[in-house]
Amino acid sequence: MAEREFEARTEEEAIDKAIEALGLTEDEIDVEVVDEQRPGFLKGGKVRIRVHLADDDRDAAELEPESAFEERMVEFVTELLEKSNLPSDVRIDQREDGRLTLEILADDPAIVIGKHGATLEALQLISNIHAGRINEGAPVRVILDTEDYRYRREQSLLRMASRAAQEVRRNGRSRLLAPLNPFERRLIHSALGDMDGVTTESEGDGLYKQIRVSPTD
Repeated sequence: MAEREFEARTEEEAIDKAIEALGLTEDEIDVEVVDEQRPGFLKGGKVRIRVHLADDDRDAAELEPESAFEERMVEFVTELLEKSNLPSDVRIDQREDGRLTLEILADDPAIVIGKHGATLEALQLISNIHAGRINEGAPVRVILDTEDYRYRREQSLLRMASRAAQEVRRNGRSRLLAPLNPFERRLIHSALGDMDGVTTESEGDGLYKQIRVSPTD
């Protein structure tokens, strides 16, 4: 079982930091307080927690670049992180048809991820713009990840969407989910698209929109 430690002024802030970094909900993490320093004269308090995470069974072997495009993308993302004051190592994690996943090995993944994943999304957007300029073959979507954030986030969203759909089917009332980025919304629409008794629709303006889950009856 993997472990991660987080530190903040209070236990609640440390848990919030863990949730943000791991892409999970409070109900999905096992928290242990390993150190607590109470506030004193001219000194603030500090709490360090340890979060226990179940290991996933995906292949975590590092892949070597197989093309000039992959080499240039690893170099570009590494330089982008350095210029963003987020120096980190970058490696190829997965490659599929039309998709390349790069893993960011950072000292503080929470900073790379940003609030609600905003920093990671911005880095990924810039990387895909660059990928479109240098790739002479078929389009390749570049995915940036760190500490399995996207995988854990996707699994958390799928569980949340399933619970919401079951609630809507049970009580017959629609439910509005939290704002999500386009990728996350596609994930939810796809997951609930084949479920009997519910329908989904995006609401709002801008990049982050909400999904309303409604009964079909």
